[in-house]
Amino acid sequence: MIRQQLVAIGTMSLLAVALPAGQSHAATVTASGAAVTNTTKTTTSSTVTIKRLTSINAHPYALRAGATLYKTATLKSGKVAGSKFARTTWYRNEVATLSVKGKTRTAYRVTSANRQSTYWVLATQLKSVLSASFNLKLAGAGSTFTTTKIGVLGDSIPDGWDGSHFYHVSYPRWTAKYLGSAYKVTDDAFPDATIVGQRWKTWQGLSRPQDLGPVINANKKALAKMDMILINIGTNDYANGSGSGSLSNVIAHLKLRLKTVQKINPTATIYGILPLTRYGYNGINKAHVRNDQGYTLNQLRVAEQKLYRQMGIKVVNFNAIAPNVITDANHRYTLQDQILHPSAQTAQKLGYALAKKILADETNY
Repeated sequence: MIRQQLVAIGTMSLLAVALPAGQSHAATVTASGAAVTNTTKTTTSSTVTIKRLTSINAHPYALRAGATLYKTATLKSGKVAGSKFARTTWYRNEVATLSVKGKTRTAYRVTSANRQSTYWVLATQLKSVLSASFNLKLAGAGSTFTTTKIGVLGDSIPDGWDGSHFYHVSYPRWTAKYLGSAYKVTDDAFPDATIVGQRWKTWQGLSRPQDLGPVINANKKALAKMDMILINIGTNDYANGSGSGSLSNVIAHLKLRLKTVQKINPTATIYGILPLTRYGYNGINKAHVRNDQGYTLNQLRVAEQKLYRQMGIKVVNFNAIAPNVITDANHRYTLQDQILHPSAQTAQKLGYALAKKILADETNY
């Protein structure tokens, strides 16, 4: 899936915008490879000076106790107590570098997950949504999943890659959050991973297993300790030029991988998650488009589902449990690269839907 990361950049156009006197406007590229528009500005409101405003990748946050929200980056107007948003997830979309009484501070422009509220807040008043003090546990979950250890195998989608950068809180992490697990998710997913391959990849100076077989073999001890294992893989095998061969070859390899996982941990509850809907560069849904091996994405999904059921593995089909999250009508903004990778906001919705399904499966809630 990493090979798709340049799609958005290749198709993006930067529009010239007329700015008031005293502002400069420049197109830049972030370290993640995403094009953004920068506005450098000096604005003073009492003791607060705005030095720079910059668009930024969306990441989720929660508010710290005692946080204060403002309608403007100068932190003066529209002051609101953050206590009324104790269970609200916020997504940053702009960052301001401020001078506050002579000291440099950072503030984010954040929008609530339901898109109904937008404010500015100091970065120091934000915390991770994975913080134990941020409670999003589903009603009915109780203590059922408090000690549940969740492991993840798969590709870039469960690894939290949006096509150009990692947004860190992948949908399995949201699932654990909504279920109320007290343990950090063990995420061994890796971008561009396939079922058939045997690749390792150097990442941040370390050699790591990439494809499903090597990942399982390298993480046997960790997998043996998991109570629940989520497996989401296959879309990269379907991609043209993957080298994974025919559909029967892909499924034969998946069967071998699943047998290994079940042998390593015969008591874990395993969820087989079918590949998400993906689109071509022309916006065409790939469900019924044949690849260079002659099979469609939908045929892969059907074959995976059949195998999972035969092996006693629970099946997750996001098209069934969350049919409105990614659709032909909305995929250009729910998929960050408009092709395959969910945005950070979409990942939260997928995690919520999966948590609801798991809760229903495990508790008949």
